Amino acid sequence: MSSDNANQPSPLAAKAKQLNLPPEMQTQMDTLAPEENEGCHISNDTSAVETFFDVLLADTQLTEPQRIQLAQARINMLSSATTLATMTRDLATLPADGHTGELKQYFD
Repeated sequence: MSSDNANQPSPLAAKAKQLNLPPEMQTQMDTLAPEENEGCHISNDTSAVETFFDVLLADTQLTEPQRIQLAQARINMLSSATTLATMTRDLATLPADGHTGELKQYFD
């Protein structure tokens, strides 16, 4: 039974696959970990990423490219190299209204 579990993707990896994230992003899900960021909110961890993925998967108004772009932005938040300016640039092509706009506000 434990060997079966070893072959099973993590819940985060399974959700990344459901979101159709690029294969290179899917493979990094099992090793994803937040970097130590001074002053960073405690909710910036892999469980918060998984919860955000749940929101993306449940939202039927988002297009697949929008889901992927928002998921990538949320993953990038775990990196200390990601700044608000970088995040704003990465999300600039998404609409500011509707569900997409509401989810963009999450990153502000």
